[in-house]
Amino acid sequence: MEFRIMGPLQVRDGEQDRTPTAPKHRDLLAVFVLNARRPLTPGRLRQLLWPREGGDRSDSLVRGYVGQLRQLLGKDVITTASGSYTLAIEDDQLDVNRFRSLVERGAHDEALALWRGPALEDLDPEGERWTETPRLRAELEELRVLALERRVQRDLDAGRHRELLAELRRLIEQHPFWQRFRGQYLLALYRSGRRVEALDAYQALRDELDDGHAIEPDPELQLLYHRMLHDDVSLHVSAGPPVLLPRDVSDFSGRADLLELVIGDEVVVHGAAGVGKSALAVHAAWLHRERFPDGILYADLRETSGPAAVLEDFLRWLGCPAQAIPVGLEQRERLFLTYAANRRLLVLLDNASNEAQVRPLLTACPTVITSRSPLGGLAGAGRVPVGVLDDAAAIELLGKIIGPNRGNFPDLSGSVGACPSRCGSRGRGWPPARAGPLTIWSTCWRTSTGGWRRCTRATRPCSACSPSATRACRSRPGRRCAAWAPSPRPTSARGWPPPSAAGPRSWSRRACWRPT
Repeated sequence: MEFRIMGPLQVRDGEQDRTPTAPKHRDLLAVFVLNARRPLTPGRLRQLLWPREGGDRSDSLVRGYVGQLRQLLGKDVITTASGSYTLAIEDDQLDVNRFRSLVERGAHDEALALWRGPALEDLDPEGERWTETPRLRAELEELRVLALERRVQRDLDAGRHRELLAELRRLIEQHPFWQRFRGQYLLALYRSGRRVEALDAYQALRDELDDGHAIEPDPELQLLYHRMLHDDVSLHVSAGPPVLLPRDVSDFSGRADLLELVIGDEVVVHGAAGVGKSALAVHAAWLHRERFPDGILYADLRETSGPAAVLEDFLRWLGCPAQAIPVGLEQRERLFLTYAANRRLLVLLDNASNEAQVRPLLTACPTVITSRSPLGGLAGAGRVPVGVLDDAAAIELLGKIIGPNRGNFPDLSGSVGACPSRCGSRGRGWPPARAGPLTIWSTCWRTSTGGWRRCTRATRPCSACSPSATRACRSRPGRRCAAWAPSPRPTSARGWPPPSAAGPRSWSRRACWRPT
């Protein structure tokens, strides 16, 4: 059963309309909905139903109305306990609660589809009968305007500026001092090739605010005016909110317990080199992308000259023109704080080496930092330590990389978890007949835990081969690479080779056999 109070009161049970028709039944149901899941005594109901008379009615009359309403809606909808009545409905049964949830989740089209008008406009048109009505109407109107603003911005980003002009004019008439709509209208005019009209509309707004209130337009609107005045080419781009993340890891495996811990107010993801810190952070950011409708900023701190360069890049992506970006680091930091303050952004700072790299880039927005160090100098930040994959996740990842039906893997316990992608990257997409060298190479890696030191060259399969040998290995299925040669099994290599290793047991890579 669904209760609708945005607009006229309505009760729907699937396709059936169960809305009461008697005036007092409708008033009583409205009171119950405004106080959903709160117990109401007959005395309180009398005061709410007859406020002008001071509730001068009998309790038996109220009980009669409640009984008739229960017959219409069902006895389990209005429950009785300790002489009080309660409308026992779930959050999703009331359109107001669904509206709030949809706006919070960013589902603006669905939220606006629920809007039918001000709350209880048929029973309390002036908003004076019940104290809850004006507060609820004010809250819902704010949420509706917010949803409209974000939906219009999404359409602007999609290049539908011409189609929005008429709607934006109407919204400005309804909300003359909501300057966000003014800015969207100016931008729609500018992108429609009507630059002069856009500049004139700004001047008209400025004169109106100066004459009536002696104030200037919002700083964001002033910045937009100067960008239009100087014909900033970036205003012509409708790319939407910036999402600067690298491509998601398609073969991500494991770490399910860490994915929900990564996205927080300020989180440092730390661990040894090569364990997958960056992959975890990027995958978590893509997974939670819908929580950040204003964009996701990303910077690899190893590839930048310093925080000042990162701030300049971030500010440009957030719409700040190049000529407005200050030179000093502190000024850029303050400007970035201003731009990020009213946005739902995520900032991902990859490969930080120390706290000094990170501090100028911190805002009130959620920030994820990856580093080999836990960066203990960042007070208040959460820490997510990342270790090597367990055996099951490592073998699952290796299987995703090189593909299915590649033969049996050897025992990789405690070895391949540190770098499974390194083990499988050279075997990605090879036919099954060529899985032998990769499998035996992985087994050579295994011997590092069995009394044999891994050769440096063994971290790259076939990296020690000559170009001609590598081509021969990859061009002729079933042939072994020239770097692979028959070798006697060393007596100190415990359990080598395991029974599951592909290929003859007498084959090994010479470079791998180096006793500790």
